[in-house]
Amino acid sequence: MVVALVLCALAGVADADGASGHVTRIYPNGTTVNFWLSDGCKTSSYHAYWQFSITSEIGKAWYAMLLSAAATKTPLKISYRGACDPTQHQAVSYIYQDF
Repeated sequence: MVVALVLCALAGVADADGASGHVTRIYPNGTTVNFWLSDGCKTSSYHAYWQFSITSEIGKAWYAMLLSAAATKTPLKISYRGACDPTQHQAVSYIYQDF
């Protein structure tokens, strides 16, 4: 059972894609935070965003990271499932920052 759970978790990581860049827009809306990075995938052409929910503790931590990175002009890295679709909002799997 434990082995199956670990393999499922690893399979999800294998399907993840990523992007990185500086925060160029933050748009909170209800319990969702929408944002753009300078990676070029999500732009004003289609009004599609990377997004995540702030209803969990990790979502609140990601929001704090996003605000801090925007204020200090420090790049972030994100992971998401599938390929980037510039015409659709896409949920991020996780956000991290290298120093």
